Amino acid sequence: MIGRNLENELAETIEYNRSLFLFGPRQTGKTTLLNVIAKGYRNISEATMNVGVKEQVIKSVETLPFKIQVDKELQELDEGKGIPHQEVEKRLSRWLSK
Repeated sequence: MIGRNLENELAETIEYNRSLFLFGPRQTGKTTLLNVIAKGYRNISEATMNVGVKEQVIKSVETLPFKIQVDKELQELDEGKGIPHQEVEKRLSRWLSK
């Protein structure tokens, strides 16, 4: 197995939490990684979920505070409320020079 950068962090997360939501593209080593760091975990993949469980997982992800904040900020960008990149650079330059 190729060493993973997040192996220690995931092992620590699993040690202190009851659940872990690990997602990513297919065939990238998610299950292999969990087999190494979390013996006896329960893998609830999309292929094994019944419709009710899948809907619950989707609803849970949609209500995560991070996702809610990102969606809000994307909406602001769609409404033209964003700051242009050059303006951000200018503000950061002034802020960092203080």
